[in-house]
Amino acid sequence: RKSTPAVQRLLSAMRITGGRFPGPSQSWFRLPFLSVWFVLGWMKMVILLSVLATVSAQNSSPPPPPPNIHAVIVSSSRYWFNYRHAMNALGVYQILKQNGIPDSQIVLMIADEYATNPRNPFKNGMYANGVSPEKTWYSEDTELDYRGSDVTVQNFFNAVLGTGGPKSLQHTNEESHVMIFVTGHGGDQFFKFQDEEEMT
Repeated sequence: RKSTPAVQRLLSAMRITGGRFPGPSQSWFRLPFLSVWFVLGWMKMVILLSVLATVSAQNSSPPPPPPNIHAVIVSSSRYWFNYRHAMNALGVYQILKQNGIPDSQIVLMIADEYATNPRNPFKNGMYANGVSPEKTWYSEDTELDYRGSDVTVQNFFNAVLGTGGPKSLQHTNEESHVMIFVTGHGGDQFFKFQDEEEMT
């Protein structure tokens, strides 16, 4: 049977667009539905690629710099009965580390080796009352910069002023916040280092 002009125009349009003529059981309205579905599929793909690109850019960006906070922490006492002073210093050290301050910005000075003292029932560890016994405040992750006889008044000033020694505050600037914490024995206008020196 001869096709009507309307059918001929439809067939011509389908040949131009590469479409396929629907079968007897298909609706003429399926062609626009398929077009909409195709466009939505591409939109989803574009959105997904954009999200992946954003996540990738965030992951590849450098981490933020640490806070501009620097510290010198000193426990100046020796002997086992002054264990508490070392724990004071280690407690401050732990707080700084937990708040993102790296070891490169902390100078830690402890005058005695309490972790290996024969009286210590927890060998190579140091614990505070009320703290979980599974968590030692002294471990292989503790970066101890001055110990024993190296904890002196002169080395303390060198560390604070950035003028020498194994480690000192050499990377501070006008925007830096500097914390100095000392714990031990002292009195009115003086502080003792290992019962041998006094800082006045």
